[in-house]
Amino acid sequence: MKQSVLKILKIAGITIISIVFLLVVAIGVVFEFVLTPEKITPKVVEAVNKNLNAKLSIEAVELTFFKTFPNFKLELEKGFILTRNDSVQESNSTSKDTLISFDYGVVSVNPIAFLNNSINVTKFSFENPNIYAYVSEAGEVNWDILKENKQKDTIQDQEIKDEKFNANINLEDISIINGNLVFDDHYSANFMRLQGFDMDLSAEYNEKDIILALQAQSDNLIFRKKGNTYTDQLSLMLNTDFHVNRSTKVIDLKNAKVGINDIQFVTEGTLYPNRLEKQIDVDLHLDLEVPTLNTLIDLVPEVVFDKTDNYTAEGDVSIEADIKGVYKKGVIPEINAHFKIHNGSISYKDLPNQIELIEADIKAYISPEINTGSNFDINNVTLRGVGTEINIKGKGDNLFDNADLDISIDGKIDLEALEKSFPFKKNLNLAGAGEIHIRSMFNINDIRNQDYGKIQALGTLNMNQIVFENETDSLYFVLDKADIHIEQDQNSKLLTDQSTKVTGGKIFIQKLQFKDGKESSGDLDQLDIKFATTAIKDSTKIAVMKAAVLIKGGDLKLGDSLRAKLKLVNANISIEPDKHDQKIPKIHSVFKIDSTGIKTKGRFFAISKGAYELTTIRNNKNWPINGHISFDQLYAYTPTFPLLLKMPQTKITFEPGVISLDHAKLEIGDSDIEATGKVYKIGEAFFDDKIFKGELEVNASLIDFNQFVQAINDGVRPVEKSEQEILAQNQNSKTTESAEQPKSFVVPEKLDLSLKSRFNKLKYKNFIIDDVGGVITVKDQKIDLANLEMTTMAAKMTTSAAYTSKEAGVAALDFDFKIFDIDLSKLTELLPVLDTLLPMVDSFEGKVDARMRGNTKIDKNLDMTAASMDAIARVTGTNLVVLNGKTFEKMSKMLFFKNKDKNVIDTLEFAMVFKNKQIEIFPSMVTVDRYKVAIGGHHNLDLTYDYHVSILKSPMPFKAGIDLKGTEEDMDFKITKAKYKNLFSTKARQQKKADTALINRKNYVLKSLPF
Repeated sequence: MKQSVLKILKIAGITIISIVFLLVVAIGVVFEFVLTPEKITPKVVEAVNKNLNAKLSIEAVELTFFKTFPNFKLELEKGFILTRNDSVQESNSTSKDTLISFDYGVVSVNPIAFLNNSINVTKFSFENPNIYAYVSEAGEVNWDILKENKQKDTIQDQEIKDEKFNANINLEDISIINGNLVFDDHYSANFMRLQGFDMDLSAEYNEKDIILALQAQSDNLIFRKKGNTYTDQLSLMLNTDFHVNRSTKVIDLKNAKVGINDIQFVTEGTLYPNRLEKQIDVDLHLDLEVPTLNTLIDLVPEVVFDKTDNYTAEGDVSIEADIKGVYKKGVIPEINAHFKIHNGSISYKDLPNQIELIEADIKAYISPEINTGSNFDINNVTLRGVGTEINIKGKGDNLFDNADLDISIDGKIDLEALEKSFPFKKNLNLAGAGEIHIRSMFNINDIRNQDYGKIQALGTLNMNQIVFENETDSLYFVLDKADIHIEQDQNSKLLTDQSTKVTGGKIFIQKLQFKDGKESSGDLDQLDIKFATTAIKDSTKIAVMKAAVLIKGGDLKLGDSLRAKLKLVNANISIEPDKHDQKIPKIHSVFKIDSTGIKTKGRFFAISKGAYELTTIRNNKNWPINGHISFDQLYAYTPTFPLLLKMPQTKITFEPGVISLDHAKLEIGDSDIEATGKVYKIGEAFFDDKIFKGELEVNASLIDFNQFVQAINDGVRPVEKSEQEILAQNQNSKTTESAEQPKSFVVPEKLDLSLKSRFNKLKYKNFIIDDVGGVITVKDQKIDLANLEMTTMAAKMTTSAAYTSKEAGVAALDFDFKIFDIDLSKLTELLPVLDTLLPMVDSFEGKVDARMRGNTKIDKNLDMTAASMDAIARVTGTNLVVLNGKTFEKMSKMLFFKNKDKNVIDTLEFAMVFKNKQIEIFPSMVTVDRYKVAIGGHHNLDLTYDYHVSILKSPMPFKAGIDLKGTEEDMDFKITKAKYKNLFSTKARQQKKADTALINRKNYVLKSLPF
């Protein structure tokens, strides 16, 4: 019997396991082969879209079971919802139609309904969504996308039947993970952005209410209104139940918890939506959840205090706010807030001192129009302990528009005693004491408009032996002495009219030091400012303010990117109304600086014995500068052009964005220059690596072009050097002749220069070129020389050329050279490419005029490449000598020339074409010895020749020709007909037989290249 029972149980167990296994396999088969993403995605999208006044688009939909066991869910990948409501679209919007886009989402479904071609959506979740909630100027919203249900008064949409697939949207749970929510309300001109937004919203339904349980939090809330930002870096938390009355639509908040930057509030109240009026009536009340001083103490960040519970705090704390009114276009509910600490105190068990009294009474009011009537009132803020007592009072009106502020601070502070009152971090050291008695009254627009003379600040501030040191962050601040003293009815010589009632004062700082880590530091030996301003407030014009400033020994280092120094500064600064518009400030300053310098990103700029006179008048938010600066010596250096620039004893004139030079002396490496003209936005070019633009007349006794090219090439891979290394390099360059020849270079991208130039001497390769004059333009990575005249190798030369190089190793030259009276032996030295193109030049002696025009590629040695040459040329000369050579000797024997060491050519004129690695020389007539001959033909770069010589006049009674083919070492001579006799005949009959195409091509070259 027992065995029978066991056998039955065994069979039953195997049967159940088999059934479960078969079900699992069946589900897997269905999911893998029947309900594939390719099949279900279009069905789901089509069905859901029938429930929406919007368009849902999803890249893929997958039904899951094993991954989400035991639930059946739809996984959505890369989807978005586009609204179809035309009323919320505006012509200037390109993205307001996207309500939501997400990377991943999950929707809960009924599997049986799904297999029966139906989907019932009750829950969904989105990960990393971007949500754009938009309200148009007409008050229409883009999130009202569920189609209306006329039969049921629920948020459930009506069921849409379809022959193929049915859908029903009945939302009960919505969750958002790490979202980015934008609320862009053009109706009321409000803008909010919630970053790091998480939300879980669930719904329950009964006959009377819909209960919405909401848990939400955001890492940061940004709120703007009419372009002004009112909150930033504000974290929020909300945990509440909304009770929505089905008939009245009234929303009740009960025991809601709101967190603002870790301060927890309990909130209750009611919201009354009115869709017809497009407004919401708000009545909310917020109270601090735990009304004790401990609540505030626990908010102090641990970076300041060691976290400890070992303290005793007493006193009552209350923070409450009432939010009442209407939220609609142009109006928000009014907010009344009150923060109060009464009879507070705090003492830490292990510290000898305590804070005996902490009190605060602050009220704030934000009006419905926000920009008018909003105010705050600091009735009292008091902090009193051993050696410290601070009292603050003040008020502010029209906070968000043209705010008027009145703040007073009275008291004393002993930092060393304060350190013994609070559990500051052990690595935090404080010392020193100070006393303050200041009242300041000003309008916020006076600061925005830089009308500092209207800021009424009266009182004194004294600080002595201040030390603040944070060893962990390597932060160190030391102040030996600081005195600020401001009072009315002072006699001051700073203002012109001494009978005017003035407010005057002084600011004195002595021995200030700070360090931030190992990289940033600053030192100031002394700052002494004496100032005076008219005390009478006049809103129709800028107040007059004048100051005398003395600065001694300043040194600033910010990381490894900025270093600045100054030795001694004396300055007089005045702020006064512009004569054309009394509401616009004009600043005039006169500086005398013993020496100053600044270094950033390997660049440095230094001045000794500088004197400045600068004036600036505000233009909107800009301060264009006019004036002049003079100095004994200026130094500038940038690693992108590593040659030291020096300017001795020069005066420079400033205009907005323009610096004018008048015979300014510059030394750049070995080159010395005198410049007159204008340069534009030099600060942006030098410090921000932007385009350097200038229009200058430049004279120089020497320009070392080799050095300039080397600097450009070195600047491609800039190396940072110390000032000492740069000065030593500059000194060495003056005593050492550079053996390195210039290489091809990329023309700097950020240059736009026009230079009317005159150079006495110019170093180029091994040449010294004299008397260089013309216009040089550098723009768009091209150097353009326009009719540049010069003397080189005892020859006059006029050059027009354009060198272009935008990437390393790729350079080209468009050129037009005119060379007059140059010795042929020097021509190939000046233009080495001719040694390849015209090797026969070495067979001649004498002087010629030459012109050559065309384009070519440039090799790494800045030489023209023969293979890429595309040019035409013309050479003329008289009384040239033909030197004996193998070819000439053989031809002279054939023609019975007289035996001479030198054979003179009376006149010579050749026209040539260089193209496709071939040089064509058009027929030209030459007189040698007793012969008059015409020579023409071509040769290739491999030095294979194909020339013809026609004998036009000779002692022989006949005319003949000689064909020369081959190489110089193996030349083949052949007697032929005189092919060119008709070209040079004076007889009309023979001229008609001449090759007119050849004549026309030659004449084109000659006419194109006049001298």
